[in-house]
Amino acid sequence: APRKVKEASKEYSDLPPPEKSFKTCTLEPTKINKHFLQKIICPKKIENNLQKRVSRLAGTTARELEASWR
Repeated sequence: APRKVKEASKEYSDLPPPEKSFKTCTLEPTKINKHFLQKIICPKKIENNLQKRVSRLAGTTARELEASWR
């Protein structure tokens, strides 16, 4: 199980920093909106995705640990 945790944290650290991920966000074409969306919405979206991925990885690890204790 500890190996699994290592893999999970590696996957987390392999993810690009938020500013690299802006391209994946849907941005409106106007400059003001684009700036606003980049600053406000995109980092939040990315953060939520990170949290989901990490908690999913953590959940898997916890379930595997539980199974190995039985």
